Amino acid sequence: MNNNVTNKNNISVKRLEDYKRFIKQHGVGDNDKISDSVRSYVIYLKRSSKHSSLDINPESLNHQEDIDKFVDKIKLSGVVSTKTINNYKSAMKLYVAMVASD
Repeated sequence: MNNNVTNKNNISVKRLEDYKRFIKQHGVGDNDKISDSVRSYVIYLKRSSKHSSLDINPESLNHQEDIDKFVDKIKLSGVVSTKTINNYKSAMKLYVAMVASD
């Protein structure tokens, strides 16, 4: 199974399958009745990469300061609402937690 994804702009998210497992183990989606929270978090993570034009991997996203860097770049794009950026931040925080747990 491929643990990485690259979009059409050659921006990538590394360890995506690990991320999915990690967030499931940490309760994401436990109370879902209709929507799929795990899928939403994966989409948020991919879009964070897309809108920041930065790759997501354990080297680029492993501290709060890295999240801030991604958010600053996303805000510069001017196309993402504050609410959506907050969703992206939640997804990135879990990625940072996954990396820290290694």
